Amino acid sequence: MKPLDRDDRPRTFPHLTLLAVLACVPLLNACTSQAWYEGSRASARQQCNQQPPGAYEDCMRRVNEGVGSKSYDSYEREREELRRK
Repeated sequence: MKPLDRDDRPRTFPHLTLLAVLACVPLLNACTSQAWYEGSRASARQQCNQQPPGAYEDCMRRVNEGVGSKSYDSYEREREELRRK
């Protein structure tokens, strides 16, 4: 099999590839933010699991009544409202 000549190679469109990659960056950022949020909620619950039985309920109540009680979407809406002020 002979190597492809310059004219036989498929054409690439580097500017379109770059545009597609740049379009995906905000989506990756949103996923990363949500992962951090969910991770912090899980970490808080894990810390409650390490508490003695009497303190566990209080710890979980604080986690569930605080930021941890909000879904990521609710948290993000409130965060955006505060940034606009």
